[in-house]
This record gives sequence, structure tokens and C-alpha cells, in this order.
Amino acid sequence: VSWGGKACRRPLTAGRMVLKQIRMTISVLTELFSFGRMEVSQLDALIAEENKKMEVLKRMHAELDGSLEKFKDETLNRTVQEIDQVHNAMKEHDLLLEKLGPDLKNFAASKGG
Repeated sequence: VSWGGKACRRPLTAGRMVLKQIRMTISVLTELFSFGRMEVSQLDALIAEENKKMEVLKRMHAELDGSLEKFKDETLNRTVQEIDQVHNAMKEHDLLLEKLGPDLKNFAASKGG
């Protein structure tokens, strides 16, 4: 009877300890798993946030490129217009000199003589 009482309790106690350790292991693994899921979801949120920032930067870059192209085109067009104005003014000056050339020579000769 004494053999049955003590001998039977030890295996049950050992079995309970094993079950307790298994439960603790499962609990720890469950925590680690949920922590890992939480980490993954946090990483996914960070990646999504960084992707949004990247899209904003891409849009801003495209807008800046467009603005720069527009500025270059406007500056080039304005410069071409200014060169055309100067060129036309030079043509008018040359034509005026051609017209007034003989008169200026006569005037210079009359003053000099």
C-alpha cells in the first residue's frame, strides 16, 4: 500500500511539472509569437508611412522638375525675345545710318569747310 501511495504520486507530480513546463513554454511561445506579429505589424506600418513619404517626395520632385522646365522655357523665350529686340534695333540703326549717311557727310563737310 505504501508503495502504491508514494510511487503513484511521484509520477503524477513529475507529470504535473512537465505539463506546467509545457504550459509555460506554450505561454512564452504565444507571447513571442504575438510580439513578433506586433513587430511585423509595426514594421508594416513604418514601411507604409515611409512609402507615403516617398510618394510625397516623388510628387514634389516631379513638380520641381516641371517648374524648372517651365522656368527654363520662359527664361529661354524671354532671352530670345530680348535678343530679337536688340537685333531689330541694330537693323533699324543700320537703316537709319544708310538713310542719313549722305546728309551726315554733307553736314560734316559744311561745318568743316
